[in-house]
Amino acid sequence: MVSKKIPFENLNNVRDLGGMVTEDGRHVKEGMLLRSGRLFEASDADKKRLAEMVDLILDFRSKDEVDKTPDPQLDGVEYIHMSIYDDSFHPDRHVEKTEIDPEGRPLHDGERTRRSMCAMYLQFAENEYAKSQFEFFLRKLLSGNYHCVLWHCTAGKDRTGIGAAILQKILGIPYEDILEDYMLTNEYMGPEVEQAKKEFFEQYGYLTEENEKSLEYLHRTHPSYVDTVMTRIDELYGNFDNYITQGLHISEEEKEQLRQMYLD
Repeated sequence: MVSKKIPFENLNNVRDLGGMVTEDGRHVKEGMLLRSGRLFEASDADKKRLAEMVDLILDFRSKDEVDKTPDPQLDGVEYIHMSIYDDSFHPDRHVEKTEIDPEGRPLHDGERTRRSMCAMYLQFAENEYAKSQFEFFLRKLLSGNYHCVLWHCTAGKDRTGIGAAILQKILGIPYEDILEDYMLTNEYMGPEVEQAKKEFFEQYGYLTEENEKSLEYLHRTHPSYVDTVMTRIDELYGNFDNYITQGLHISEEEKEQLRQMYLD
């Protein structure tokens, strides 16, 4: 069981975690926990529908991303910008999109790009600022002040995907379902990946098989990314529960509170 896509005119990756089933047979309540990609392309009808559904929007993007493409202002909806990245954690330091080989070819090695993405994902487990932001995310959910919370980044796959995975794991969703839900983003990313390939060709005048692999690894989800985070959490904290209590400072009582709030 995975999250359900909510149809919008211009927004392709808005999903409701409601209906996902925990290991003990409970269900995530519908209409309370939404994840998405960027919102700035929302049509008037999309904005109206979002305003009717959502009480709080948490924007995981960087300041630069927000400055370039700010979220729409929605009447009656609280908006909080809470970048998962700070100066100590920036994706371009781990995934160098202009990385070149001795012959001057960028993104020339698909497997190297995948490993770079895994290195970036490690920071979700290691970086103190990122952990403090995921704690803030969970505390907004714990506050009980909102009926429906939506969190998003740009594509809705990396920062949003790990935020969702952390919450799903706390709620007791089986790992295979968490991974399947994370991978679901790829169903809605096809046009963006093809656009990235087109832009690469227009810029450099060629597009090799390795370039295509690199762009796929950059713009799509991959199981090894989430596996990398969870493996590193186990290495650093012993298990996921310790990561939540010691790394994110969410107590056992607060974890149970989240389950009481968001599960039937």
